[in-house]
Amino acid sequence: MSQTPDNSPFSTRELAEVTRLADGTLDPRRRAEVEARIASSSELRELYAQQVKAVGVLHAARASGRAPARLRARIEAERPSEVDVAVERGRTAARLLERWVRPRWR
Repeated sequence: MSQTPDNSPFSTRELAEVTRLADGTLDPRRRAEVEARIASSSELRELYAQQVKAVGVLHAARASGRAPARLRARIEAERPSEVDVAVERGRTAARLLERWVRPRWR
C-alpha cells in the first residue's frame, strides 16, 4: 500500500473510500469490500469513526443554519466596527468628490 504525501499509512483510494462510506456516497458495489477492510484494521476503524463524526458535525451545522459559536466569535472579532466602515466610506466619498470637483484643465 503506497502512502499519501502527508505520510498517512493509507492510500489515497482507501482514504477516499472510507470517507465516501462515512458520508453515504460510496458506490454500493464497493461497500462490502470497504466494510471488510475497515473491519480488519483498527486504524481504518478509527479513521472511519472520525469520518462519521465529521459528517455528523457537518449535518448538524447545516441543519442549525448557524456557524459554531467559536467560529462566529472569531469572525465577529475580526470584523471592522461600524465606525471604521463609516470612516472608510467617508474617505472614499471625499476622494471621489475631490476628483469630480477638481478642474479638468490641470
